[in-house]
Amino acid sequence: MERSARLDRMLSSLQGCCPVCFTLKNEIRHCETPFVSCVGRDDLMVASHDQECRRFKKMFKWKPYHYCFFCFLPLDRNFNGQEPQCHRKYTQSYLNADRANEPSGSSGSERSKRQPCPWADFVPLAVYTIYASNRLRPAFALKFGFPRDLRLAEFQQWAAIEESGRGQFWNGLEMFLAIPEYWEAVQNMKAKSVRI
Repeated sequence: MERSARLDRMLSSLQGCCPVCFTLKNEIRHCETPFVSCVGRDDLMVASHDQECRRFKKMFKWKPYHYCFFCFLPLDRNFNGQEPQCHRKYTQSYLNADRANEPSGSSGSERSKRQPCPWADFVPLAVYTIYASNRLRPAFALKFGFPRDLRLAEFQQWAAIEESGRGQFWNGLEMFLAIPEYWEAVQNMKAKSVRI
């Protein structure tokens, strides 16, 4: 539950922001096209990020109703309370639109009233950015114990591993949760070097 509360706090402040700028520079700003108009994109190793990231996201195959299809956030499985509160509001509106469609057998116009997931692609883009970054990948590889030289498909396989028995989400989401800790450590190191 504590992890879900952390996700909720993070995501509430990040809604509408660019996942690439947040991950690369700890900046909360809006970018029309991630990777194209992002600050610090020169730190990324891969040239065609949009295609690579799309390929990365398609590699994930979740069990139904375990993670959001759009943003990969946890859903409440059997009312386990893992879904962040801010995302639960979206899920509820999504389910209500489906229920409104069921009895009448209508043409699907109710489905068009569904609210889009406000964090669609946010987590996969952030996780991919860690992988593609010359600076972030080594730091996160050290913290999470994966080899730095993994190819994209190998990294995706590692990122998709879920340790739910140990109270953890999938590895990629655990990395996402560690982004603020990484930037806090960077700020602390900068502060120490200024004092010296």
